[in-house]
Amino acid sequence: MKEKLREILKNEFIALKALLASLDEQFKALTHNEVLKLEAIVPKIDSDCREIAKWEVQRRTLLEGKELGVVITDFGDKQLDSDYRNIKKLVAAVEVQKESNDMLIRQGFAFTTKILNILNPDRTPKTYKSNGKRR
Repeated sequence: MKEKLREILKNEFIALKALLASLDEQFKALTHNEVLKLEAIVPKIDSDCREIAKWEVQRRTLLEGKELGVVITDFGDKQLDSDYRNIKKLVAAVEVQKESNDMLIRQGFAFTTKILNILNPDRTPKTYKSNGKRR
């Protein structure tokens, strides 16, 4: 079981590195405003996420509902513990990269919306409430 778990963790680590590379590529495309490249990155990110999910399902079936950290401490294997810590670090890096990409996308949408509002303003008559603010 220990060798099978080590193999699954190794494959999960490789899949997480591939996802991080795809997210880095997405970040570069976002910062350089390469829209066509962004469209090509989406299937890569999707396939990387599917690969991670496949290895996670295998790991969960192997552990039969036990928590991974508890199982690793029960084994007492330093290499397995090191692999687990590396995966946790990589997951944190993936989360940070994903959040920064999401923030850049939201900023781009906000900028585009403001530009569209400037080019095509709302032409309905403005009415005021009793406190003096517009509706």
